[in-house]
Amino acid sequence: MQNFLTTAFLSWLLTYAAGWLLWLPFSGQRKLEGASVFFFKMALGWIGLTTLSALYYTGGITIMSGAVVLYAWAWLTNRRERQPVQFSLEWREGLAGVFILFSTIGVQFIRNQYFDPDFTWLSYCDYGVYATMIEYLPKAGVEVSWPWYELFDVSARGLVQPYHYADSWYAVAINTWSGGENALAIYIYCFIPVLVSIGFSGLSALCRVAARRSGPLAWPELAVAFFGVFIHGCLAPAFKFLHAHSLNILTSPKIALLSIPLAMIWILWLRGLRPYAILVAAFIPLANVLYAPVVLPAFFIMAIFFKSRLAVNANPTTRLVVNANPTTSISGVFALLFSALFIVAFYYFLGNFDTSSDPTTLREGHSYAYWFLRRMTATPVRHLISYFPLYLVFGLLFYKRKKLLAREWEVGVSAILLLFFSTLTAALMNNFSEGFQFHILTYNPVSQLGIVLGVGLLLYYNWAGWWKRLALGLAAIQAIVAFAVLFTSFHQRDSAVDKTFAAKVSILLKNKNPIGVYFQNPLLITTYSADPRMCYICNLLKATGPGRWANDLAVHEDLDQLSFPERKTAIANSPFYRFLDKQKKSGEYAGYAAAQLAFVDRYGVDYVLVENGTTAPRGILSCTDTLLVEPYSGTQLLILKRPCVSSSSQPPTTPR
Repeated sequence: MQNFLTTAFLSWLLTYAAGWLLWLPFSGQRKLEGASVFFFKMALGWIGLTTLSALYYTGGITIMSGAVVLYAWAWLTNRRERQPVQFSLEWREGLAGVFILFSTIGVQFIRNQYFDPDFTWLSYCDYGVYATMIEYLPKAGVEVSWPWYELFDVSARGLVQPYHYADSWYAVAINTWSGGENALAIYIYCFIPVLVSIGFSGLSALCRVAARRSGPLAWPELAVAFFGVFIHGCLAPAFKFLHAHSLNILTSPKIALLSIPLAMIWILWLRGLRPYAILVAAFIPLANVLYAPVVLPAFFIMAIFFKSRLAVNANPTTRLVVNANPTTSISGVFALLFSALFIVAFYYFLGNFDTSSDPTTLREGHSYAYWFLRRMTATPVRHLISYFPLYLVFGLLFYKRKKLLAREWEVGVSAILLLFFSTLTAALMNNFSEGFQFHILTYNPVSQLGIVLGVGLLLYYNWAGWWKRLALGLAAIQAIVAFAVLFTSFHQRDSAVDKTFAAKVSILLKNKNPIGVYFQNPLLITTYSADPRMCYICNLLKATGPGRWANDLAVHEDLDQLSFPERKTAIANSPFYRFLDKQKKSGEYAGYAAAQLAFVDRYGVDYVLVENGTTAPRGILSCTDTLLVEPYSGTQLLILKRPCVSSSSQPPTTPR
């Protein structure tokens, strides 16, 4: 536990130090007060360490290299203003950030029952994949969502592919100075709390800007930011169809790739620093390419058609207007165009656009048009139900719209555009199994920031009446319910691992090949577990030591007969499928079972995971030296003899 606390604090401190240096060229900026300055330092430190980590381990061949160009662009823009450098330390904001950091670690300890002597929760199933990525991305040096594949000669391609790498590279940096601690534990107890702390700083700064507060930090913005960073659709736990609206940074850290930059954008926009806001918007698709069709068109419209008269008019009550002369804002779209062209060129010349999610037959026999219309209508309705206090808050603001400044309305327009384009993109991609990601990874962070922004505006405008009290009261109820739900079994407790089992495995697999193989129960395979990268049973390996993961040793030979055609590309890229293909082309293929043993021998596999409900092939069993059973899941761990002697008649031994 002490190592987690030390690593988390060191990561937070280094993030601030990196951001302090990156902020120096902009430190003369007088339009941002202390809380905003502190947040921008933390956000820039996060971006800087992420980019530095990616550049170092990939030799410069990383999508994050575009962030260097955007930072230089911002530096040149600021240089023209000739502002003097100023040095500052925001100690009050820093203390608040550290408090949230350690509080989140405590929350994680409680939620995952870290101190239970018998078992530990593995947390959300995707975390095992992310933890493996942060271990193998530095080793592979190639930005692919299955970096361990690059270590097998049959599956190594050296081609980059689209994915959300910014969170992984930042986690790589944190894992690097953790002293070789378990990567999944570092992800849960260090990486996520640091991101939550940064997100909290952004929300407190946004609330202060919206409420036009100055001076030392006060309880109102601290309370709003504290609950805001943990908020999610409070009705989601009760209704399965609302589950997609249940994400926040704590439960799904990859939404920080939008929520942190978007907080920067809205603060900059509210403070009249529009050129910098557009540059931050151009960064978001580099952090997660999924946001490209959402963020780029939304802010393209903002840059072209909306220009607050406050930039040329001193009237503080100026209302929102459409820019009558769009050509005056053309320069604002250059950064967005750079981001789009850079992404296309990067993947076209250095890799491919493979996302391992192929189009498939539409569900229930309905037409494409049916699912398009359903997505366009059902998604906003579900969002309305999940975040109903948000709509009440903004309904009240709309009712009082004549009191609002143009910049405040423009921020609201940007939120609506983001929601619209995320819904549109998801609807257009409804024949892809992962198409829903476009809206859930946008709706949740935009809604969370929107509630904080709206509450901040209501705190500033001294409006009397029961509508204001009702809006603020329901927002508070949603925040409290959402926070309480985090301590239940909701969302992040997919499975548990017996600690005694994990300790035995850690000893038995010491100094052995960390990458093994697995067999799934064919009756339990879903569209997600059919993807060889994302096998749920492999997650228990992350509780046993660094670097351990497993490859599917029972992939389909005929992908045309695959029950989940959307996973064809994912399976075709897997090591064992490529091994089979190579054997067939070279004439070495002597049957599927023989190929399995040949793969085990060729790559020095030391262990096999067998999911409850299935059995390993006879040849694998005859090579087994030791067998253990995980008591909660029933998963078997087979430790193989070395070398594998398939004719052995000795039964496997089970340690007592």
